[in-house]
Amino acid sequence: QDENRHRCCTLELGAGTGQLALALASNGWRRIIATDGEPGVVRNLKRNVQANRLGHAVRCTRWNWEDDPPSGLDLEDVDLCVGSDLVYYDRSHDMLAKLLKSILTARSPSDARRKVRVLLLSTLRCAERDSGGQVFHRPSSQGYLGSSLQQFIEHELPLEGIVAKQVPIPDNIFN
Repeated sequence: QDENRHRCCTLELGAGTGQLALALASNGWRRIIATDGEPGVVRNLKRNVQANRLGHAVRCTRWNWEDDPPSGLDLEDVDLCVGSDLVYYDRSHDMLAKLLKSILTARSPSDARRKVRVLLLSTLRCAERDSGGQVFHRPSSQGYLGSSLQQFIEHELPLEGIVAKQVPIPDNIFN
């Protein structure tokens, strides 16, 4: 399993500050491609990677999901796709569903490599408006029903032929 960390090509979507990519790289993972759609976010992401001296393991690049993959990113090479808190805005996430389909189907069916895996970590959130009309998001105590995550899992992913599975996280992972 340790050698898989060095060979596995990991694609992070919506990397933000790079916390997930940095954690993986700090634990021996290599060949990590951290992406985000906002240029300013990618600049900060690169600074965080450099400040942690993990440039040998993490490559940062801008990727707007409506666009083709950035130069140097061949979706056929991706072994693991990860993302954290990609689904919470009170809007459609069909572009993410389409992107995940393109990642999951990039390899030929005859390819002998292990199937690509996608792991998305999500917090249930609800959208509210403040007195000025600005939308903000906070963790939801109302649960899954009616959430944008439910819409994504039960409607948008199936439209792309994708079935989501819940994977419980063992409590000891947080120790």
